[in-house]
Amino acid sequence: MFSLNNIFQRYNKKIIARVCLAFIMFGFIGNNLFWGAKSPVYFYRDSIMNINWAVYYGKMLKNEKLAYRPDLFRLLEKKKVQRDTNIYYREEYGNIFKGPILKKEKVDLSDLLRFHHPPLWFIFLGGLFAIFGFYSWVVFLGQGIIGVMAILVTYFVGKKICSVSAGLFSAFVLSTLPSFLNICRQGFLETALLPLVLTGIILVDCILKYPLKRINYIFLGLICGVGMLTKTTFSLFVVLFFLIIAIFVDKKKIGYSVFLKNLLIAVILILVLLLPWYMYARGLLYEDIISNFHKGGSQKIIDFGSLFTLLPLIKNVQLGFIFFAVFILGITYFCIKPRFSASYLIAFLFFGYIFVILVPIAVISRYFSPFLPLITVLISCAVVDIPRFKRIIIIFLIGVSFAHGYGWFALGVFSRADQMIYFYDDIGVKYNRKYPVYSVDIKSSKLFSSYIPLPIMQQKAVYSIIKEISSPSGLKLIKITWSDKHILEARTLAAGLSLYSMFESFPLIIENPSPYQHEFFSGRIWLFVRGLNEDIESFLNINKKKSKTRYIRSIFLSPAIICDIFLEI
Repeated sequence: MFSLNNIFQRYNKKIIARVCLAFIMFGFIGNNLFWGAKSPVYFYRDSIMNINWAVYYGKMLKNEKLAYRPDLFRLLEKKKVQRDTNIYYREEYGNIFKGPILKKEKVDLSDLLRFHHPPLWFIFLGGLFAIFGFYSWVVFLGQGIIGVMAILVTYFVGKKICSVSAGLFSAFVLSTLPSFLNICRQGFLETALLPLVLTGIILVDCILKYPLKRINYIFLGLICGVGMLTKTTFSLFVVLFFLIIAIFVDKKKIGYSVFLKNLLIAVILILVLLLPWYMYARGLLYEDIISNFHKGGSQKIIDFGSLFTLLPLIKNVQLGFIFFAVFILGITYFCIKPRFSASYLIAFLFFGYIFVILVPIAVISRYFSPFLPLITVLISCAVVDIPRFKRIIIIFLIGVSFAHGYGWFALGVFSRADQMIYFYDDIGVKYNRKYPVYSVDIKSSKLFSSYIPLPIMQQKAVYSIIKEISSPSGLKLIKITWSDKHILEARTLAAGLSLYSMFESFPLIIENPSPYQHEFFSGRIWLFVRGLNEDIESFLNINKKKSKTRYIRSIFLSPAIICDIFLEI
């Protein structure tokens, strides 16, 4: 009877754990889709470009022709227009669609593979576009599915390292972190890296515990190969996996020759998976790498002053003060009471931090996003391991998580925190000191004007007017400017217009968001985003000496924000 009760209790615990995990996952994807339905479509620049390329895959899968306009491309080159979106017309991607491709009736897979990013994520999202149609909510669905996979694997990592309760707690905290929610609501490739990194961590743990089992090395090689076909920066994690194995594995137990042979098998599998695409797209990949290092030429390879530049981004953007404090306490706790699994996780985070701050151009918070699940696991393991006040701390942190992840449900509108996270997540600390340190220097009060998002219907109204305006070139060139506090609204509008343009294959180009135009362009459309109580004199002052503009119309984007539309003549 006693044994039966034990079995029953154990069975009930498994059922409860599975039910809780299901609630966490379904709650997350429901949150993502509901948020997407209410979203004012504020995708960021890099996110837009990734979505654009996925749209091309979707159109190819639906057997739709992808038209390339070399005449428009040459016109843009002549006018030295700095494009912010629409890949067909960006300088670095123009050569993809040159040459023999112009003679084809339709762009096929071999053409789309010639891109500086690996194809797996684009094929995945493009497939969803082909099935469900070209809508912004499909992005939220696709990224939400990947996010659910990350949450599930986070649970297994927490369970494997500590306990079931730690796994559930870490999965829930991850599902509500604003920075995790943000990358799952954007078209960033880092989202797809999260479950792959976590799976790699599990395999590393298996190798460290069972170093003689070759199958673990084989699976690690497969995961690393898939990761490298998702984004090239996964090479960082490949290095970290092998570094952690080299440091922590018991080489005497396994034997050096056997250990090296197993590692060689993993490396061969990685090369077999990634070399076909990397050799095929090596030209564009090489150009992209060289370009990034050239842009980051002012960066010192070893700059001790930059060692702490990522910390404010992790604290202010990714975790928030409360979870950042618990994270630091968790690391301190495991330093005092060492645990083998926690030790190599901390080592993984440490080396990852060092690598991220050495990235050329800028230290951007989303580059560190694949490490977020490990942070939540360390937090959970530390909290669950605390002997006193454990329940009070867990209840408090669950309350904070609910407020972070589901607070917008109670408000009914997007909070200022949501807007701040969106804006800050892709902007980090620039190494080139002519750029401000956004996460530190710029206060939210100077950037955001209201709690109210831009209604999608109002954005579509602006798009409809743009389509009606005739252009001598056949191209609709858009320049968006803004007054004082309306940078977020301006970027939101730019993102929305870009999405509608790529979904409908309409030749609309958004110029670099600068108030200064480069050269006269007959038919250029100017959009000026301002507050209700602000006049248009600031816009007229910018342009009165550079070009003549004709007023077209003004549209209320919200009760407090107006978009003035002008035509360059």
